[in-house]
Amino acid sequence: MNHFTLDQALNLTPDKSPAENWAELEPLWADLPASSAKRHALNQAVVSQTIEFHHHNVEFGYRYDSTAIVDDGSPAYTPLDPVRLYEAGTKPGAPLPHAFVEHEGKRKRGFRGRGHGL
Repeated sequence: MNHFTLDQALNLTPDKSPAENWAELEPLWADLPASSAKRHALNQAVVSQTIEFHHHNVEFGYRYDSTAIVDDGSPAYTPLDPVRLYEAGTKPGAPLPHAFVEHEGKRKRGFRGRGHGL
């Protein structure tokens, strides 16, 4: 249900016409009496959804630690925020960061250590 906080902060609804909804957005880029309050409401709505917008660590921010992994001697990883912030790394035991690669002039997805080709 938190996804609707952006619509609520912007006062957008399907009951309004497209022109009315666009008019609700005008204070975001214009200097109107309601601009400061509208921008603040939008900022608060975005802040309330940081876990949604920064979900990478939920999916692949893990580290493996086992005797099958040869440590490189670097300091142990200490996350800034163990849930919300994904910090890519190359320390042994961490999945490789996702990347796009170009091959023969075409952009392709690079797969993170799953044995897939391009």
